[in-house]
Amino acid sequence: MAARPTGTTVRELLAAAPAAHRRSVAAALGAGDASAAALARALRDDLADVVAALAPQARAAATALAFASPVYAGPRAAVLVELERHGLAFAFGDRWSRRYVVPADLEAPLREVRAAAHAGPVAAAGEPAAQRWVAAPAQTAHDAAALWAFLAQAPARVKADGELYARAWPKLIEALPPIDGLDAAGFGAMRVEMALELLRTSGFLRLRVGDRPGQEARRELAADGDLPGALERDAATLPARLLREAERPPGHAIAGALVRALGGGAALGPLGAALGRMLDEAGVHAYRSHDDVTRALSALGPLWLAGALELGADERGGPVAVRLAPAETPPVEGPLGVCQSSFDVVCLRPPAPAERAALALTSDPVAGQAHVFRITRASARCAERSLGAGGARAAIERLAGALPQNVERSIADWVRDVRPPLRLRSAIFVDAGDAASAEALVAGPLAGLVVERLGESLLAVAGRGLAEVERALAGAGHELEPGLDRVSGSWLERPDVSADARDRWSAGQPSDPPLSRAPGKLVSTLAERPAGAVDLTPEADSLTVILEALEEEADVEILYAGRRGITLRRITPLEIDNAALHAWCHLRDDERSFWLGSIQGATLIQD
Repeated sequence: MAARPTGTTVRELLAAAPAAHRRSVAAALGAGDASAAALARALRDDLADVVAALAPQARAAATALAFASPVYAGPRAAVLVELERHGLAFAFGDRWSRRYVVPADLEAPLREVRAAAHAGPVAAAGEPAAQRWVAAPAQTAHDAAALWAFLAQAPARVKADGELYARAWPKLIEALPPIDGLDAAGFGAMRVEMALELLRTSGFLRLRVGDRPGQEARRELAADGDLPGALERDAATLPARLLREAERPPGHAIAGALVRALGGGAALGPLGAALGRMLDEAGVHAYRSHDDVTRALSALGPLWLAGALELGADERGGPVAVRLAPAETPPVEGPLGVCQSSFDVVCLRPPAPAERAALALTSDPVAGQAHVFRITRASARCAERSLGAGGARAAIERLAGALPQNVERSIADWVRDVRPPLRLRSAIFVDAGDAASAEALVAGPLAGLVVERLGESLLAVAGRGLAEVERALAGAGHELEPGLDRVSGSWLERPDVSADARDRWSAGQPSDPPLSRAPGKLVSTLAERPAGAVDLTPEADSLTVILEALEEEADVEILYAGRRGITLRRITPLEIDNAALHAWCHLRDDERSFWLGSIQGATLIQD
């Protein structure tokens, strides 16, 4: 085993692997130079040819690794070793499992290679005759802005598991801005889910829990933070962020790679059929019950809402086609509109996402006039509570320029007595037992975590920081009694939607850290192969090979997934008893039993 490498490029991983591993990769690639730099260059230059030369099962495993890396060693262990032998995958393991990952610099090229192999039938179907093409530039950001403003005015009730109640969905869907030129009724739930996930992972939602004694526990999803300010600050990086969030699920990433491989337009039916084949090949269990068109729309909808694609509509407005056409966000210049003395804000151009959030927060839409919004006493007070003192007037002035005197005076009068909302916060009491122990905790493991000293031995810590308190106490060797006593009548805020998430948004970092590309330690299965070992054929039926060996009294080389990981062994089969193979193991120099289901590959050895 080699130490965990500091990088994840193919050159760095090859350099960290044993020399025997590099020699095996060089032999598989037909390269004369076994240095890490030469092998990495050969893989990058000839990736399509390397993948095309693989066995069918290995190519399928390559698709799984490209879109769902890492892949755990299991039924595909033999073909994963085949990918490792070609430098396309690297094994990382710990005591319990072994995982295969694609080097970071090969992941995107491998996606495009596998997508190109499935794009042929779609291209052969030709471009569809769409009546018009509809773009949705940064639509998810607009949806998030509208829902954030809606939840600031009317928090939505949620269940104990965090799911919205069914009666909340129609209201949230109705709050979404319309999309012209396309019948987008079927996208309503998808738009709400994507917008709420973007708000949650960016720290602009709070889950409030009220559990007052004698009353039903209430859980509400409410807006938090200054979303208009964040959207305005990060307008330049917003499209890339939306696309990254949209392509996070493997099914969406596969659909995006297929469309990029096609380049031009494609009908949704053939594209959905190709997508289904790639999903099956990658082992992604998404959209299996859908028909081809529904599958394509379900996987491509998030990319369309992120602004990466255009959907083609027929004469009735129904989606029938898709094409790769990244939408360009129009530049924002000057105020959004003008404010009239009737308290109406008349928009002169489409709003940007930041303007959408401020507009929906400070005013209400006027029925029948999509470009007109009306400032009301309730909307002004809601904006003042959400944005702080003077926030309502400042937001409206940024949208509509100078305000008429009557509007300016009315807003000042409406928000005069508005104060920032108070919050009841939960607390946990830690009983140290005596004053000396309490002093030691305050000065030691709980330094900075104690909110208040309530007595000689009683310490109060913030309820939202309970996990950090428990880690600190465990790290110092303290044990806690099972269970905990908690103050009733409190509002508990979830710790995972905090100011830290908003800081990550501003820094342009992913909302949730991606799964490590190098879990555990780098393990070279190839370096463990004994000298002179023959190559396994992944497509061979292991049981057929073993039965042939029993008949001919020959030896077999097997790839066996045991408790200590995957090992390559030479065995002499003796008999099969139910699901077990009894054989002489040349590695252990003793008789052993092997579960037939754990034999990942077998090759007959002809002496």
